[in-house]
Amino acid sequence: MILLAVLLLVVLLLVVILLVVLLLVVILLVVLLLVVLLLVVLLLVVLLLVVLLLVVILLVVILLVVILLVVLLLVVLLLVVLLLVVLLLVVILLVVLLLVVILLVVLLLVVLLLVVLLLVVLLLVVLLLVVILLVVLLLVVILLVVLGFYWLPVLMCILHNFSLNPFTMYLQDSNRGS
Repeated sequence: MILLAVLLLVVLLLVVILLVVLLLVVILLVVLLLVVLLLVVLLLVVLLLVVLLLVVILLVVILLVVILLVVLLLVVLLLVVLLLVVLLLVVILLVVLLLVVILLVVLLLVVLLLVVLLLVVLLLVVLLLVVILLVVLLLVVILLVVLGFYWLPVLMCILHNFSLNPFTMYLQDSNRGS
């Protein structure tokens, strides 16, 4: 009976040891399961963080692209505005130059008209002077012709009296004597 009791105790001890070992194995499996679950949770958290980081990077890239597009649009608008301002200035300059050229042409035409008028006036003055000179010459000729009929015998006589020819002097002396 003692042997049976000892055998029962040994079996109980073996069962207890087996139960303890099974309990330890179960605890170890639960711990391993918990560690695996923790690792899976950590992996999921890391994946979630990576996804969040990728989303943030994507959002930052989208924001940078939008900012770049806005800056490019502003630069294009600024260039268009500058081009319009330059075109407006060029048009204004061309209009001013056209007005200056028109004014210079008008002034040149006025000056040419004044020069032509001055030349016409000078021509008329010269023609008037020529006409006056011709009239004076005509009057002198008429006066000489009219007076020539009167003064010509007197002039011939004076010239005849002052002749140096001795024969005419003798004739003059003989005419006086008779």
